[in-house]
Amino acid sequence: MIKEKINNHKKKNISFVKIKKILIDHFKIKKVNLNLDLYKQKGWDSIKHLEFIMILERVFKKKLLINKTFNSRVVGDFIEILED
Repeated sequence: MIKEKINNHKKKNISFVKIKKILIDHFKIKKVNLNLDLYKQKGWDSIKHLEFIMILERVFKKKLLINKTFNSRVVGDFIEILED
């Protein structure tokens, strides 16, 4: 049980690092944390949101359901979706 929790924590950290890199490199967002609301970022719109989702799919090699991801706004929510 403890080993499983440690592994889940490591996976979430790896996911956060990857998402942070995407947001910095592709969208020039400088301060990324788990509570970052993407729609509060200057210039963020539905097109950028869709582009972000497509990049996540490519980087994580995982097909994401649009009904879960398109309504998500906070970085931490995307980590939960990716780890689901």
